[in-house]
Amino acid sequence: MKPHLQFSAYALLSLALLSGSSVAQSAPGLLGLWLSQDGRDVTEILPCGTTLCGRLVQAQGLRPDDRDTRNPNPTLRSAPLCNQVYMGGFKRESDARWVSGWVYDSRDGGSYTNVSLESKGELLELTVRVGFIRHTERMTRLDPAKVTRCGTADNPVRPLGL
Repeated sequence: MKPHLQFSAYALLSLALLSGSSVAQSAPGLLGLWLSQDGRDVTEILPCGTTLCGRLVQAQGLRPDDRDTRNPNPTLRSAPLCNQVYMGGFKRESDARWVSGWVYDSRDGGSYTNVSLESKGELLELTVRVGFIRHTERMTRLDPAKVTRCGTADNPVRPLGL
């Protein structure tokens, strides 16, 4: 990527993350840190422009040098998994339910659309629909003070870029 294009991509991402204040006000029950159903991963749900997105902030066995080796885009296979935005595009249906999102699975490089997030108090349901098949994962809210994040200043939030 040319230097000026790379700067523009980072500037746009920063602007998208900063402009999410109205989204944050309409999605207070969804924002924050969530532990996956199997207890292995921690996801942070945050505003990304006018939508919500989620990034990986901790995973069991995740090392700083782990890369997205199964990404279908060869140029992204050397990108770190830590802080990867792996879900996004969620649009508000109600304060507790956001729909029309997507999820990327770095374990197999697959992407899924027609994904929804629904807050149920201290639980967050992530539902993926593929045809007539529906899979729901239930995540549990975490106290941010008890989570050690995998990111550092030289490994900031990055867009998925599929």
